[in-house]
Amino acid sequence: MRLSQLNTFALASLLTACASPSATTSVVNDPPIFGKRVESRRGVIVTSATDASAAGLAMLEQGGNAIDAAVAASFALGVVDPSQTGLGGYAVGVAWMAKDHRAEVMEAMGQAGADPAWGQPDPPLVGPTISGNAATNEGGDAREPRTALVPGFVAGLLEWHAARGKLPRATVLAPAIRLARYGFIIGPLNHRLFTSSIEKLKVDSEAAALFMPGGQILRVGDRLIQARLATLLEAIARDGAAAFYTGDVPRVIAEKTRRVGGLLDASDFAAYKPAMRRPSCSTFLSYTVLGGPSPVAGPSISEALHLAELTGLTSMRNPTGDADAAVKMADAIRVSLADRRLVGGHPEWAPGPVRGLTSNAFAMTRRSVVNGAFLDTLPRGDAWSFESTGAPSACAKLDSYAETPRTAATDGPTRDDAETFGSQTSHMVVIDADHNAVSLTSSVGVLFGSGVYANGIFLNSSGNLFSRGDRKPGRKPGSAIAPTLLLEGDDVRFAAGAGGAAYIPTAVPQAILRMTAWGQDPYAALAAPRLHPAATGPAMEIEQGFALSVYGALRAHGYVPINRVANLQFAGVAAAALRRDGVIIGAADPRRDGVAAGVR
Repeated sequence: MRLSQLNTFALASLLTACASPSATTSVVNDPPIFGKRVESRRGVIVTSATDASAAGLAMLEQGGNAIDAAVAASFALGVVDPSQTGLGGYAVGVAWMAKDHRAEVMEAMGQAGADPAWGQPDPPLVGPTISGNAATNEGGDAREPRTALVPGFVAGLLEWHAARGKLPRATVLAPAIRLARYGFIIGPLNHRLFTSSIEKLKVDSEAAALFMPGGQILRVGDRLIQARLATLLEAIARDGAAAFYTGDVPRVIAEKTRRVGGLLDASDFAAYKPAMRRPSCSTFLSYTVLGGPSPVAGPSISEALHLAELTGLTSMRNPTGDADAAVKMADAIRVSLADRRLVGGHPEWAPGPVRGLTSNAFAMTRRSVVNGAFLDTLPRGDAWSFESTGAPSACAKLDSYAETPRTAATDGPTRDDAETFGSQTSHMVVIDADHNAVSLTSSVGVLFGSGVYANGIFLNSSGNLFSRGDRKPGRKPGSAIAPTLLLEGDDVRFAAGAGGAAYIPTAVPQAILRMTAWGQDPYAALAAPRLHPAATGPAMEIEQGFALSVYGALRAHGYVPINRVANLQFAGVAAAALRRDGVIIGAADPRRDGVAAGVR
């Protein structure tokens, strides 16, 4: 893409980079590249919005690393993608720091406050409610203030940046501040999402004035300026996380939330702490698979990949045209969905058998379910029996997630899958010139989260991620998000993840299998048709594009395929691959507005 074709903010980011003492003359002569697929030897970032990709790329241009780029892009997404993510939400990321040969997970899920009412049933909602659009699953959520947990987004990203970033905090937040202060252009997807959530936006007069000036949703080509958000970002750039979790900001947010029926207090913000965890780890083909452990879906991705290898799927032909391979892939994913419930909850209050679920030995006990007789309800696996199985040597040297002791508290009933269905959540991947890598997912829950708008941000709806009876004071919920990295030896090879709620743990393994087992180019792997089996029952959503024999074979096996035209709801995957010749490829899912950007 020529420089003249870049949007206004991308150009501004380039000029900023050029003015930086660390920028090289090549930045002036060779503008970066933007598109659905890019190649670069000096760094690639893929996000769900052009402006956010430009923000992260500007950090790479100024000598920043993958953490700098991911944090800058995340805050920028909080400005330009407010229905999906933002400062009022949560984030989980996996990083590989090449020089230190270190992998780590940043987990910043939302957290219930101290009020005892968090452990009690909610009273009926008072005020506006809406029915939503059953056909699209977009919008359709009443403002639900009691789903608003203390946001972890700001604390987690800033703590990660302080530990691993290279550039000053003010530099990293500067692109987001500019986007909020001077605005960004509304594109077709944002207009669509804003329109689908019109009833939710209308219930708050401040949000309505911003997103619906004159009573009409902002149109394509309009500019959205968020002055209050800009002021908040400037305070965070100056004072760090304290500007968000102490003082007037949490007081204003808590008071607004309480007024509309929520349970947050300012003291809940001050008590919030993100967690830095060891990654879940497994081996697959020639790769080491790193993911977020419980409370997110990294172990499920590992199990699906194990089953693909153990059942011979990885030696078969591309499932787009091979009916037998498609059936086997669907079954492997379905088993992993059913077994994910074994690690529901959270390691701080309901730990699960992460090591067991990611072990090859456990997958061996589940491989007979793949391509066997179709059962509406799969037999329950026993991952706990393999929790003490030693980690593969590749994982042991990375100090992967530790064994979880089995106790009466951990041996409770299988938890419900509380994940919602819909288009929400945002994902990004970064691989920098030094081959550090980040795979990071952030979200406010359903579109525009709880619908509570305060101090320039929408508060998350992550309280609805608790299974029945699990919501208690001080707890954090689990989620289906699945940021993933694949190493080969000490080198990162692939970074992948997705936005899309319950569609995430089905989309991510399909993309990884296509890039690894079937050698597809990252963009081809993302553009390929996908399927989405249910953990229980025969229903399967499936996109067009498979060979007709695939649909027939799935039906004969026992599935009931339901046609899904490819769109943003079917997960938006972001992926990057580092070839052995040093070329980094970034790819953005065509189902969304995602953009890959690379340094020339």
